Amino acid sequence: MLQEKYLQNLRALADVKKGKIQAFINSAKTDIDLISNLEVFQSVNEEKEDTAIEASDSIVMESSNFIEDETVDLAKAENTLNTIKNSIGAEKIIISDKNGEIIINTDPGEGSNIRQEIKATDDSITDGAQNGKVFSQVFKSGEDFLISIGAPIGDIKTSNALCFIILNINSIYEDLAQDMGLGETVEVIIAQKHQNIAIFLNPLKFDESAALNRAVTMESKEGIAIQQAVEGNEGMGYSVDYRNIETLSIWSFIPEMNWGIEVKVDQSEINQQASIVVKKFALWGGLILVFAIMISLLFSQYFINPLLSLKDSLVSVAKGVLPDKIDKKYNDEVGQMADTTDDLVQALKRTATFAEKIGKGD
Repeated sequence: MLQEKYLQNLRALADVKKGKIQAFINSAKTDIDLISNLEVFQSVNEEKEDTAIEASDSIVMESSNFIEDETVDLAKAENTLNTIKNSIGAEKIIISDKNGEIIINTDPGEGSNIRQEIKATDDSITDGAQNGKVFSQVFKSGEDFLISIGAPIGDIKTSNALCFIILNINSIYEDLAQDMGLGETVEVIIAQKHQNIAIFLNPLKFDESAALNRAVTMESKEGIAIQQAVEGNEGMGYSVDYRNIETLSIWSFIPEMNWGIEVKVDQSEINQQASIVVKKFALWGGLILVFAIMISLLFSQYFINPLLSLKDSLVSVAKGVLPDKIDKKYNDEVGQMADTTDDLVQALKRTATFAEKIGKGD
């Protein structure tokens, strides 16, 4: 019963956390769609036209696959992107060619290629962005945790350029750290599979430096639930976490991010709560027992004992022994019975006395 209660709480917490992550995903997708379809980039995918271009109106990027021999007003585009960046609270907005070479960067810094900006080790981000919306792996810049979403500019089939939004996810991590008061050991973990390991993406309650630094090996005996999560599975039950401690866990998968998420609580905390519940039941049971005994004693004192005394008096009368007086202890129904019985006994005594006098001839 207690386990079921914890599972319900963990399930509710997991739904809340996944809901907030999904809201972030949906917002990022909406923002990238806005940029992808900006009017300023509409000439990117148009057929070449034999028109003269004035240098003061636009900049020709002849060496870039971005527009090949086409033209885009880069100054206007950058101003527009800066406005959008400030509006949506992004860290950076980057436009690149299909190879990831940066053409516009609202906040230049890390390098000339998108891979350098997001600290990627392969071309998966540019390959993925050419085919639709794609999220990068989480990366760190200073004390901030960041992620990028990429997409083609315009139509996928004819696009010559890619756009990327770099977003700060510190607020998501702060939210994941909130356990909503469900338990001292309740913890939310997000992780991502890389080759044969599941690498942790967020700081943890028991390891604040875990993000991008801690991992569990796939098919090992530690972090069993999070291994299942990064493999795309969903479930609940007993597990062993990254500390090699038994837990009760719920796990699932977020496909847009390739994230596994686990919400767990230590089994020892459940056992401790069960012990507390048993002690409370024992305490209340003992109090109820004491109360029942006190009630029974009072009931005996005020009801049973007077009845027993009255019974003894009637037994004596039946044997011919007439008591001097039947005492009335309380002015209740039993007391009235005692009065009536005493009247009867006194009447019998008077009758006996009269009979005795008659027998003596008095």
